[in-house]
Amino acid sequence: MYPIQTGNPFMVQQIVSGSGGFTGVDYGRAIGAVTGTTGNNGLQLSARLYGAHGNDYTLQLVDAGAGVAIAGTTATQSGNNVIVSLRRTILAITATAIEVAQAINTIHCGLAARHTGTGLGVVAAYGPTALMTGGYEPVLRGQPATQFLWTPAANVSAGLFFFEQEETITIRQFEAKFTISSGTHSVTVSRENLDERLQPIAAESIPVFAWDHLTSANPDIAFSDVGIIVHQNQALKVVTSSTPAGTLAGIVRFDVRKGARYPYL
Repeated sequence: MYPIQTGNPFMVQQIVSGSGGFTGVDYGRAIGAVTGTTGNNGLQLSARLYGAHGNDYTLQLVDAGAGVAIAGTTATQSGNNVIVSLRRTILAITATAIEVAQAINTIHCGLAARHTGTGLGVVAAYGPTALMTGGYEPVLRGQPATQFLWTPAANVSAGLFFFEQEETITIRQFEAKFTISSGTHSVTVSRENLDERLQPIAAESIPVFAWDHLTSANPDIAFSDVGIIVHQNQALKVVTSSTPAGTLAGIVRFDVRKGARYPYL
């Protein structure tokens, strides 16, 4: 989705409207789950890249059948189908959800996976099944595109900014303007470590910027050339707060440059 060349600057913008707010949730990425998601043999999936193409992925868990022993769980990708060959003895499947998630993530295919519960539950044969939803496309500006503009439907929240980086990136500028009728409100930008499914690990969230003076007379805030470093499998989460309890709609954007700000970083 986003430019891959080191040194290329680009901008990512989200506009939230209606009763939606900046709550730090992901938007534009296709996600899915295999049956058993609340148990120890469940699997949760995310498309590695944003966009509608993520909705096209299918997952297949293959059992070689009685009388056949498979020494290890492995995965391959054929087109949009991710195929996992399940470990088994000659009597039964022995592959766990942990193994399946690891196999998918090891080949770095179009899907990212994590297990639910302990992950020690044995999985069953599955699919191929189309189970991914929620992938959307941004509006692109520039030739080639350097601006990626996300506009969720009215009343839909957003706020997670993941730039699909496989290397260190630098945040060069942050801008925000919110819809405020009254009161004093705040916005917080946190750096997030992401789990195997590319979702934030709440316990490891740390703010890198906070501003608590947003009002109807001063609904915007910006800073530039601060050089916030965001590593592989990290994202920025934007969360607003208001009184009474709620979140703010509006517009948030980041200017990003792939590659560290300084050569020694």
